[in-house]
Amino acid sequence: TRNVMYGLTAEAPGGIISSNKVTNSAFMGLIFGNKPEGIGLGETVRDNVVSRFCLYYADCGGIYTVNGAGTAAPQGPSTISNNVVTDGVGDYQGSKSTDRDLTVGIYLDN
Repeated sequence: TRNVMYGLTAEAPGGIISSNKVTNSAFMGLIFGNKPEGIGLGETVRDNVVSRFCLYYADCGGIYTVNGAGTAAPQGPSTISNNVVTDGVGDYQGSKSTDRDLTVGIYLDN
């Protein structure tokens, strides 16, 4: 079903997101970031394998971070390293764009 959008969501300030395997995600494979509640600053995302993501949606990434507070403020000292991200699909139905660049391995959004 399409009810589960993310393969893994991390909401732990300063947390380590490591050694996970995420496969066949409808939207983002792994998501972390600055949320309005103040969570999601200073994470380390390392040694993960993310494959076959964005199966039902576009404008997404295998590893995605967002400033959910709606400001252009910096994310914080988060680190993304030594991850393997492959096979982003991108489903463009319902999207006004067919630009393949809407689906990327690591998506740094604000």
